[in-house]
Order: sequence, then structure tokens, then C-alpha cells
Amino acid sequence: RDFKDQLRDPVGVSAIFGQALMMTVVLGFVFFRLGTDDAGVQSRLGLMLFVVISLSYGVVMPFISVFPLACNLIRRERASGAYHPLAAYVAKFLSQAPALFVANFLMAATLYWMVGLKPTTEAFFEFVLVVIVQSHAALCLGFMIGSLTTNLQVAHMLATSILSFLLMFSGQFLNLDAVSWVFRWIQYISILTYNYKAIVQTDFIGLTFSCDQTTALCPHGPSYDGALIVQQYALGSPSKFVCVGISLALSVGFFVGGYFLFLKTSRPLFRLT
Repeated sequence: RDFKDQLRDPVGVSAIFGQALMMTVVLGFVFFRLGTDDAGVQSRLGLMLFVVISLSYGVVMPFISVFPLACNLIRRERASGAYHPLAAYVAKFLSQAPALFVANFLMAATLYWMVGLKPTTEAFFEFVLVVIVQSHAALCLGFMIGSLTTNLQVAHMLATSILSFLLMFSGQFLNLDAVSWVFRWIQYISILTYNYKAIVQTDFIGLTFSCDQTTALCPHGPSYDGALIVQQYALGSPSKFVCVGISLALSVGFFVGGYFLFLKTSRPLFRLT
């Protein structure tokens, strides 16, 4: 039924592809053909952070409304015994995911060559993988937040607060190795942290950068490996594939946690049968 609803009202799907197209065009031309000089380092880090942020806010915020808007209908149908709540939860996820993944795949595949990231096939597919994994994790997080409450306004407030805390510990605004132990645990549940690390490692490690003058990064010559940038910003641990694995594990946790929350918030007041 959810797939049929998508076909009857394609505005939502069109919005997903429109958002991906807008990101591709804007980021592609703003960061067109990045260099490997000092300015290129700054621009690459900014681009990668912006991609991760966009794939977080741009996915979580629209999809947190899925369950609050359908809550009354689901309650009535659960009360009549029409289906198991797990079927409703999984169906909503499966009906939303394909368009999102296809749109972000096309965005990543086009944007990668427009901005001129590391020109290797291996790095390209790793970049696309991280984009899809981030989209998946953000979708699961959005479903979990949307399952917390039936009030859409409250859901948006919760999503903004949660994403802001996760963003703070993404690795760009703080040196994660220097954060107090009181708050250090936040980075371990942040999908932004892991996918930002993975995407930076994918592009920087193995890519040679040049210096206009001798700096701390290249005291012995005019060039240096991008791994030094990764080390300087404390973005090298865990490795990129471990980051992807942890992000997938967090996605599963968000999905399962969201289901148990959904059981509570969509529970009918009484049964009709």
C-alpha cells in the first residue's frame, strides 16, 4: 500500500530527487575542480563536512514526519488487527528507502567528478559507499526520532537538538582526542563522526598535496601526503571501513530502537476485535 501511495502522489519522490539535484549543482559548481594546494585542503574538508551534514539534516528532517502523520491510521488498523506492527514499520521503511538511495547515488556519482576528488576508481566507489551508508543511517535515525512522539512539532525539535549534538562531535569543530571524557562518548554514537572520518580518509590518504611555503606539514619539501591532514585533525582512527561498519551497526540500533518506540506510540487504546 505504501508503494501505491508513492505512485499516486509522486511529489515526495520528486522532492527527494530535486533535493539531490540541487545539492549536485550547487556543490559541484561552488567546489568545482578542487586543487591540491593549501586552499584545496580547506575546501575539501568543507565539502566533505557539508555533504555529511546535508545527508543528515536533508534525510532526517523530512522522514521524521512519516509516523506522526500516519499514527492515527496505524492505530485504527492495529486496533482492528489488520496487520502486525512490525509489518507496518518495515513497509514504511522499504517504501521510502529506494528513491532516497537512488537519488543520493546519482548525486554522489556526479558530484565526485565535478569537484575533482581523488581520481581513482577505488576511491570513487568508496565515496559512493559512504554516501549511501550515511543516507541509510540518517533514515534509520529519522525513523527512530519520528517514533518517539506523535507530535510533529516535538519531533522536529528533538531532531534538531540531536543532530546538533552529533554534528558538534563530527571531528571538524573539535579535536576529538582533546575532548573531555565527560563528553567524549557522544562521538561514539554519532553517524556524522564515523562517516566524516571515512569520507576524509577516502580522499586524503594517498593524495599528494603541495605547499606554497614550508609549513609544519611539509618541513622537508614542497609536498606531503594527505595522511598528514588526517592525522592533524585526529580523523584517522578508526579506519574508513571500520567507520562504515560501525555506522551500519548504529543504523541497525536506530532501526530496532525505533521499532520498539513505534510499538508504544502507535499502540491502540482498545481493540476492535
